Amino acid sequence: MPRRFVTLLTMLVLLLSGSPFAAAQGIDVTLVEVWGEAQPAERIRAGGADRIGGLSWVDRDGLIVFGHDGRGFFNDVEETDDGFDPATGEHRGRFVYRLDARTGERTWTQRFSGGDERVSVSPDGRHVLVQFDETNTQDDAGNAVLARVLDARTGEVDRDILHADVCRAVRRDEASRISSIAFGPRRGEAVVVFAETEEDLRRAQRAEGGAIGLFDSYGTRAYRYHWQRRRRVGRPFKTDPEPTAFDLSPDGELLGYVAQLLDVLCIYDAPAQRDRALAGRHQTGAEGMGELAIDAPFYSGIQISNTHAVVARDAPNGHGVAQVFVINLTNGQVEARIETPGGHVVFDVDFDRERIAVTGSACHLALYDFAGNELYLEEDATQHRNLAIALSPDGRRVALGGWANTVHVYDIAGR
Repeated sequence: MPRRFVTLLTMLVLLLSGSPFAAAQGIDVTLVEVWGEAQPAERIRAGGADRIGGLSWVDRDGLIVFGHDGRGFFNDVEETDDGFDPATGEHRGRFVYRLDARTGERTWTQRFSGGDERVSVSPDGRHVLVQFDETNTQDDAGNAVLARVLDARTGEVDRDILHADVCRAVRRDEASRISSIAFGPRRGEAVVVFAETEEDLRRAQRAEGGAIGLFDSYGTRAYRYHWQRRRRVGRPFKTDPEPTAFDLSPDGELLGYVAQLLDVLCIYDAPAQRDRALAGRHQTGAEGMGELAIDAPFYSGIQISNTHAVVARDAPNGHGVAQVFVINLTNGQVEARIETPGGHVVFDVDFDRERIAVTGSACHLALYDFAGNELYLEEDATQHRNLAIALSPDGRRVALGGWANTVHVYDIAGR
C-alpha cells in the first residue's frame, strides 16, 4: 500500500499521540472595531437573542455577515425575537449583508425567510452563496431553491441554484435530500452533499432483501457541481451519513469531512476512490447508526489544502479543553496537536501563512502556527460564545461573531 494512504489504526495512533508544544512566538494583535450592540445574558439564555452565525471575507475590507432575527443588530428592524413579522405573517428573521470593515457601514443587505448559517464566498470574490434550510424556499415559478447566489459587490441576486437542476446534473432522483452546498475552490463550482432519507434506506433494504450498509452500499455522496453550467464535474465522493462539516482541496481531488454524530473524520481521494486518511470507522448497517456521539467528544470541523488538513475535536460534553490537529497529507503525520480553551470551537485557516485562528464557547481568540506554537491568546475577546471566525485573504485581519450579536475585527501584524 502506498505510504501516503493512512490506515484507520495509524491515524488513530497519531491523533492520540500528540506532540509537545514549542515556545510561543507571539504576534501583535489589535482590536480595530466592534460593530453591533451586545445582547444581555438573560436574553441569550431565554433563546431569543439575535446572533451572528456566519462570516466570510470578500477582500481585505469587505466582510460578508450572516445574522439571525435582525432586531438587535443595528437596531433597524422591528420584529419579534424569532424573526416573525406580525405585519406580513412571514418569518424573515435571517439576513446577509456586506460590512465595510474600515467604517462599519453596510454596503448592502439581503433578507431571507430561511437560511442555514452557511455562507461562502467564491474564490474570485465575485459571488456569495447562501444555503437555505428546510423552509421549502421557492422561486417565482414554484421551483424549490437549494441556494441563492448574490453579487458580492451589489448584493443583487445573480441566480438561484435549483434543487431539481442539481439532481438532474448528478443523476439523482429529484426526491433526494441535499444536506449541504457551498462554493468549491474553483471558479463556477460548488460542492453538494446528498443525504439519504429513512424512506430511501427502507426502499434499498427491501430491494436487497435485508439490512444494507449505509456507507458501502447506500451511503451519502458529495459532488462537484458547476452552478453556472448546471453540470457535474469529476468523480463523486463517498461520505458517511450526515457529514456536518466538509472542505474540498484546491485541486478538487480530496474531500475532507467530519460526521459529528458518528465521530468520523475522513479525507477521501476521488481519483483513487479510496480514503487518504481516516479516524473512527465507517458506519455500515442499521446497528452502526445506534452508536451516536451526542454531546460527547467528536470531530467538529475540518479545512484542507492539497498538502495539509486542520481538524477540530470538541471536548467531552462541551466542557474543558478542545483539540485542533494539523495533519500532513503527504505522509500522514500529525504535525501538531493543539489544546485550546473551550469545549466547542470554531476555526479558520490561512494555509499560505500556516496560521490557525480559533474561538468558540470560551469567548476567546487564539492564534497558532502549524507547529502548534501559540502566537496569541485573549481569553475574554467577546462577551458571549462565538459561532464564526474568519481570516481575511491577506492574512492581516480576523473577524469574530456569535451570540453577543457583535462583529469583532482584529488587525494581525507579525512581530
